[in-house]
Amino acid sequence: MDICLTIFVLLFYFGVSVAGADINTAKPVINGNDANVTFVVGETAILECYIEGLGKYKVGWLRNETRLLAIDQQLFTDDTRYTVERPNEGWWNLHISNVTYRDRGQYICRINTDPPISKHVTLNIIVPAKIRKDVSSHDTTLREGETLTLTCKALGIPEPNIEWVKGSTWSLPSMKGETMNIVNVTREDGGVYYCYARNPLTAFMQIKVTVIFAPEINLRVKEIGHTIGGKIYLECRIFSIPTPTIYWLKDNDTLESANEELYKVGMFQGYSDNTLSTLSLSLSYLQQEQLGVFTCVAENSAGNRSESVHIYAVDANVESDACAWAINGSNTNFTAIPRITPMARRIGQYLGHDVVLECEVTEAAQEDVYWLKDNVTLEFFTREYYNVYTMDYDIPEVILKLKIENVRGSQFGEYKCCAENSVCTVCETVVLYEVLPDLRTNIVTSTDGTTSTEKRGEAPKVSLLAKMIGQIKGSDVILECEIFTRTPTNMYWQKDNEALQSLDKNTFKVEKNLDGYTTTFRLRLLKIRDCQFGNYSCHANNSFGEDFDSVLVYGTSISKLQTVKIQIAQPVFHLGFISDFSKEFPVESNERISYGIQDSGSRCTQNIQHTVFIITALVLVNELI
Repeated sequence: MDICLTIFVLLFYFGVSVAGADINTAKPVINGNDANVTFVVGETAILECYIEGLGKYKVGWLRNETRLLAIDQQLFTDDTRYTVERPNEGWWNLHISNVTYRDRGQYICRINTDPPISKHVTLNIIVPAKIRKDVSSHDTTLREGETLTLTCKALGIPEPNIEWVKGSTWSLPSMKGETMNIVNVTREDGGVYYCYARNPLTAFMQIKVTVIFAPEINLRVKEIGHTIGGKIYLECRIFSIPTPTIYWLKDNDTLESANEELYKVGMFQGYSDNTLSTLSLSLSYLQQEQLGVFTCVAENSAGNRSESVHIYAVDANVESDACAWAINGSNTNFTAIPRITPMARRIGQYLGHDVVLECEVTEAAQEDVYWLKDNVTLEFFTREYYNVYTMDYDIPEVILKLKIENVRGSQFGEYKCCAENSVCTVCETVVLYEVLPDLRTNIVTSTDGTTSTEKRGEAPKVSLLAKMIGQIKGSDVILECEIFTRTPTNMYWQKDNEALQSLDKNTFKVEKNLDGYTTTFRLRLLKIRDCQFGNYSCHANNSFGEDFDSVLVYGTSISKLQTVKIQIAQPVFHLGFISDFSKEFPVESNERISYGIQDSGSRCTQNIQHTVFIITALVLVNELI
């Protein structure tokens, strides 16, 4: 609009209209206080103004006191996005369609009274968050052990906040900001990451992270002993990214050139993302020439791995006496006797690995087949340790399987696969025994052709069952330490970083109890004296590393007369064994108790103040004895 015309209109609006108004006319009122409204770019902004009793007065809209936009519903701007809408009597709303960031600022609804009546409306504009894909990260591939860095840059007003989400898991506090770093990535860090930009409108972008790693191989058996003529089925599970090349070796020669009638090889993918591959080998009729070492080999761009299983011959079991009368009886149909064919008669496996025992059963109903362990049916054992199930193929044939996950030392031994029908009961024995880990080095070949040695073993893991133990002088204390190791390991105790052997041997005893790969290493302090209070540490080391854990042993002294009895609902934690400790304590209500930590030499007594709550912890310990 021409500047001269604008000035004329303003003079007319604020001069002539006021002069022409009746001095006795009541002045109009604008309802509502000054307002602050927010709209998003592209929306229609609505700036409300409700007036009561306008009468002969005029209402106008201005921007920033200098630009007249409209008087009543007549526009004084060439911008067609502006309109004055009157949805109901008294409303004089300014509409701005398809708002832009430049439209932000102050707008004024004004009545030409003397003095003028005004309402100020501040318009805020949000520019939606938008992720700049040109300077943000894209799908990336890296190896285990490398550092993952993802960047997400976004524009918007106000400035967007960046959050990172992996898969369906909501982001953590550490996953905020334009850049996300993960040092020493593992395969678990692979997957789809989402970058969310919020201001408060949200934009997002997904980034696929692929972490490649050398194949991991899992053979459910390490050794199989079976009778000549028996059936053997091997399954090698390989987990890797990218998908590997997999094959079998027989005594270091590939099975591709072997007789297909003797060796049937199968292969299939287990997961939709092809991270799991399964390589099978079936020996339908075991022969002497098939005995030996079979090796499952997997290779990909990150390296190669292999695992072997040794197949050897054993003598067949003698037929069960329970069915001898049926076999020898002239009036009995021999085919009605249940028949059991174990897939292996002896199976060797590492401690802590999975294993599956299988039997093929004929001439018995499915509900009449079961497993025995130590002559007790496995129904009486905890199901989390044993998983028994059957697979029907062609009745009357049934495959009876026993899966043991994370096999424990107590689970090695003799198992019997049994079947019974109206004729008799037949059982076949399968021996599950422990195979000690091969501590020799394994040669690993990387993609660049270089080789490295990979030790088969691990450092010990040490865990103490208590971190602090308080005891009365003159009583016994037992410190209990669990050490897990698959490799020969040296174990010892220290007190205040000094060898325990330097103390009087009559004051302590050291005991060991081995269960599989876990050793319970105990230190018994006899009739504990002042010089025995202090910090004790359990140590273990071998050729693969070392580990230790510590516990503080301190003395208690109670010096009040009143007795307080503490009732225990149930144990809360296990701290070790403390003897001769009463549940009744002579102590006044709300009194504090002094505990002394004493040691020989110049370090005598260091008093530490504790409340009665510490006594409660000691009572809980006593409840566990």
